[in-house]
Amino acid sequence: MKKNLLIILYFLNLSCKDDQCQNYNNDFLPKNIIESIDYLECKLNSSELESFKNTPEEDIIGKYHFTLGKYIRNEWEIWNGDTKLFVYFKEKGVSNPDKISSIILTSLHRKLNKKNIGFQEQISDYLNLIEKSKVEFENSRLNSEEYYATFKVGDSVEFGFEVDYNNDKKIVILKKNYSEYHHPYSCKAKGIIVNKDGLDTIFGYKISVSVHEFCNYLNLKNEDKLFNKGDTIKFYIERQNLKAITNHVDNSNK
Repeated sequence: MKKNLLIILYFLNLSCKDDQCQNYNNDFLPKNIIESIDYLECKLNSSELESFKNTPEEDIIGKYHFTLGKYIRNEWEIWNGDTKLFVYFKEKGVSNPDKISSIILTSLHRKLNKKNIGFQEQISDYLNLIEKSKVEFENSRLNSEEYYATFKVGDSVEFGFEVDYNNDKKIVILKKNYSEYHHPYSCKAKGIIVNKDGLDTIFGYKISVSVHEFCNYLNLKNEDKLFNKGDTIKFYIERQNLKAITNHVDNSNK
């Protein structure tokens, strides 16, 4: 008798789900988190749902951000900034489309694994992270401003750069007191500060340095030469370092 009751309840549940899924036509746009995860449950086939369910939660965003996550952001018109789903999240403090899709993916994964989706907790964690980032940014800005004030036009500076071949990064770090590099692809140079360019809203505080002495590139290849003697290099301050904006080299004084 008990077994028969369970079978009846199972098919009743399937019937209810089928009825619910019929409400989700191709033009349907979810308005909240519940409709979002219910819609995805209806539209994904059993194989897709099983694969999604069995993916570890910590891997969900990385694995599905550019597939199912992209579908959510584009097909649900989150980028437009005026859909009911976007407004729903924005009123809760989340207006980043990438984060919106991440919360939906995480919530679906937790529901499939019969866990509490922790929707409000996800929102709170994100808002706390944003607030922490704002504080760190402000502290970084204040540190940069104080460090910028220590440089004067006419100061001699020593600086060097490294080439990270693994990530193809070419970074110049400028300091008033140069610490010897131990990186095999590094170069030491000297110059004079010719101008303090002030605050750039994009790059931060900038300083122009005229290169007077330059190393022999050690093991660097020709294509890794970022500048030559006589170039004026513009640097911006970031967390008490000055990193070169290498595409802003001024060769007009040659």
